[in-house]
Amino acid sequence: MFRKTRILSALLFLSLLFSGCSVERLKVDLVNFLDFIQILLSLDGWLKIAGCIAIIVLLSYIFGLLSYAIKYTKKGAKITFKFLWQFFVLRIKKRKWRLLIFATALWIFWSPVHNFIEWAQQKLDPVYMDQFSGLPEDQLISVFEQNIVGDEYIRKIVIDSVHATAKRLSASPLTFYSPALFECSLNPLIVRTDRVAASWSQFTAKGLQGIKYEGRTYKLSEVISWCENKQIQPIMGLSNAYHMHWLGDYSKNHQIEAIDVYLCLFAPSLIGERGETKIYGKWDKNPQNYLQNQPFDGWYMDGAQIMHNNSHCDGIITVQELLLAMEAKKATMIKKHFKRFSQNSSHQNFQEL
Repeated sequence: MFRKTRILSALLFLSLLFSGCSVERLKVDLVNFLDFIQILLSLDGWLKIAGCIAIIVLLSYIFGLLSYAIKYTKKGAKITFKFLWQFFVLRIKKRKWRLLIFATALWIFWSPVHNFIEWAQQKLDPVYMDQFSGLPEDQLISVFEQNIVGDEYIRKIVIDSVHATAKRLSASPLTFYSPALFECSLNPLIVRTDRVAASWSQFTAKGLQGIKYEGRTYKLSEVISWCENKQIQPIMGLSNAYHMHWLGDYSKNHQIEAIDVYLCLFAPSLIGERGETKIYGKWDKNPQNYLQNQPFDGWYMDGAQIMHNNSHCDGIITVQELLLAMEAKKATMIKKHFKRFSQNSSHQNFQEL
């Protein structure tokens, strides 16, 4: 009975794995699975131990199901997977020590394992610097504007506002959309869960100091209230005032780029800086700035590919790392947009048939 159950489980596993199967689909599923593993490895304290146990149990059943699936479909692979079956498949009731040994080993070496998975994931789904630079600017602008979060009214106000600011600063709307993608995921009404930043420009209490809109300054609590009540006009009005405050004079003698707009939000005193210029450091007098923005540390170029790995974290966030992080998210969003558009077009053509 138990043997039949395992055979049925293997067949079910194969049917789920290969239903609607394509190479691209398998790559997406594998990337999502690696995401899940990284989340479990990134848990803190005792939760990390529980996550390691969960990973080992999950992998044991995957190897087991693969073993049985291939055993009953390709006898030639039986010898290879027999070892995997004996070594990895944990019979928890009888062999608890294996679970503890593998989970403990994973807990001890979680950092290199996590780094390897992160590296493999990015190699499976790579992004490159200026990956879509060959596309017409109007098309790229349209991609960003189609992904703005909100109803038609909100989207219209955001688009009109961004274009107006770009025109005043002699810049492209793309220079404003790319930083907004990283800061708020193109959601002008978003409020951070810890409520220390809000809106299209992710204003903080410190960042609002000295910024005047319609003749007065504003508190963060007011901006949060605008977001919660969907008052998009003052949100974008204040964002534009902020950009003009920091970039107005700079734009008279320089061509504004996306990194300048991001530095305007991130560290205004560094507008115009490039390369390895330090923004925040782990060992600064106020390390909180670094700790709040730690995901920006560890970005680097591997040939033409943009990569991130914790093994490259050196405790310093540079302008170059900020640029790479922004470009990576931009390329990922555009890739997903075109992939979604392609799938929708295929589905529509199928329906028409």
